[in-house]
Amino acid sequence: MQNLYPTLEEWQDESTLPLNPPTTSHEDRKEPLVHTVTEFDTLDGLSIRYGVPKDAIRQANGFSDDCIFIFRTLRIPFSRGQIYSSNVKYDAEALHKKEVMEVMVKILKEEYKTNATKIKGIDKEAKFYLDSANYNLKNALKLLQEDLEFEKSQKAQARMKKMKVA
Repeated sequence: MQNLYPTLEEWQDESTLPLNPPTTSHEDRKEPLVHTVTEFDTLDGLSIRYGVPKDAIRQANGFSDDCIFIFRTLRIPFSRGQIYSSNVKYDAEALHKKEVMEVMVKILKEEYKTNATKIKGIDKEAKFYLDSANYNLKNALKLLQEDLEFEKSQKAQARMKKMKVA
């Protein structure tokens, strides 16, 4: 059975990492953005993330419903239109942190799938690595990889010491 979530090695490729939150508002853009749909994306989420009404995204990409498909490339048009009628302020940084945390937890679960003790504290571990890397997933994964390699070397040294004693 194929694994639904990427392994730690597969996440080393920067092109698969979740996008950072947009650095410019939709009012500052002059040309449409291009967004490749990930398994975590929804049309509502893209509308909020980029500050563009769902209808504008649908129209720019020639579809009429809310179904978007993974790996499809969508054009995100420039828009000054109202996104939603509510007064809820969109927090791009909080959304980015949440998305990156979800990805990190999935990677750690896959890494520790046979170690139930580590899985119990997985949210705290994911938060530790992400806090250490200022929520940059690539850097957090590097820290994780370094720690895993250190753990392996320590286990190997302990086995060598036991063999010498015996």
